[in-house]
This record gives sequence, structure tokens and C-alpha cells, in this order.
Amino acid sequence: MRPYPADSPEAMARLVTIALIADDSVSRDEIDHLERDEILVRIGIDRGRFEAIYFEVHEDMADCGARMPDGRLILDARTIECLLDDIRSPALQLTMVRTIQSIGHADRIMTGGETALLGMAMRRWSVDLFEPGHAGIPMRRPRRDRYCWAPRTEPAGPAP
Repeated sequence: MRPYPADSPEAMARLVTIALIADDSVSRDEIDHLERDEILVRIGIDRGRFEAIYFEVHEDMADCGARMPDGRLILDARTIECLLDDIRSPALQLTMVRTIQSIGHADRIMTGGETALLGMAMRRWSVDLFEPGHAGIPMRRPRRDRYCWAPRTEPAGPAP
């Protein structure tokens, strides 16, 4: 696969492309999802450059991917790990895990290829979506004046 700088929009666009094709086809729902959720804006790349990278990934897969008996091209685990290693920033890694997951769910069917890619990314980057703050749910501390963890006692005597 051709090299891209670490943490670059191109390296992230390549992973988005791999997420799109992980289920052997790109559905209209997945394309709509890219636009609706502004995935390309989030990774800092315009549509024209993304389309160029999309085709570059296919060219690279033709050169270094393994061809299955049914004609499909696949990437081995080591190649995918190398591509994941191009994303080094923990914040970008979390963004990419969420992006891969959202692409997988875009057509409401999370296939084996999409699940495998998501699992590899989570393991490689040690991202746990169940960890507070990783699930996309804002974590706030409860306000002490709203929650009482001990029984309240009434003040002795009349209130002033």
C-alpha cells in the first residue's frame, strides 16, 4: 500500500475506504452516511481527494491483496495492522473507531468484515467503547445539590 503521513487525512480516508468495502460492497446508505454525518469534513478531506484515495486503495489492493476463489480481493491482518499504525494520535484513533463503527451500522447490517475491522482497530489502539468518555455519551459529574447520598436531617427548631 502506498505510504501516507501518520495522522494525515489521507491515512484516515484510506481506513474509511477499507471500512466501506469491508462488506464487499458499498451501499447507498453508506455513501449517504458519509455525507449526512460529514465524515469527510471530520477527517479533514474534500470529496475529490477522498474519491482519488478510494481508487488508490483499490489499485493497491490489486497489487498487494490476496485474491479469493470468488474473485474478491482481501487484505491480510498484517497489512491492516500497518494501516492502523498510521493513526497514532489517541484522539484520532477514537474518532476512527467511531467512524468505522458508524459506517458498519449505516446500512443496518454489521457484516463479518466490518466487525473484524472494528475489532482489529479497537485492539490495536486499545480503545474500549464501553469505557466512560469513549462511548460518545458525555460524562458529567452529578451536582451535589441535586443528589443526596446520605439521609437529610431536619434542622432543630424553626427555620429563621
